[in-house]
Amino acid sequence: MAGCRPKVVRPTVSLGQAVSGQRALLRLRLVALYARDAGDPLHGGVIHIKIALHCNEIGDMEVRYEDGKLEKLCTDEREMRRKRSDIADKLRLRIRALETAASIAELSSHDPLGKWHALHADLQGLWGGKLSANYRLIIRPDGADDPLDSVVVTVIDIDDYH
Repeated sequence: MAGCRPKVVRPTVSLGQAVSGQRALLRLRLVALYARDAGDPLHGGVIHIKIALHCNEIGDMEVRYEDGKLEKLCTDEREMRRKRSDIADKLRLRIRALETAASIAELSSHDPLGKWHALHADLQGLWGGKLSANYRLIIRPDGADDPLDSVVVTVIDIDDYH
């Protein structure tokens, strides 16, 4: 995400206030929470939150689609709302997570609400991201020997494989 400048929100609650039992209500629309620095998550005693998935630039991962119909469903907001209004919000977030992540290995930390996981049995080699209680966005990592290092993914389907 070189050159990408995500929004940084700095709540006014210090770590001491939160621990001492004082209540603080933070009204933030968050897709994913990130500490400012991985080595120093509580920089200066104030919790820094980075909203990574609200970045408008495309990340390192290339997202391809199995067919044009699926690509239109995943990229066109109107089509998404019209055909799959039940999962439209989550679908948009999962696609944005794919576009802004550096690799498959980063997905679970980049988009923790997506619950990205490798699939097994007849779906061996594919990965799934949660869209609803039953539906998953199914992707195939391409272009690397180790799927975790893959920076090219193909969106295969939106399916209830349970």
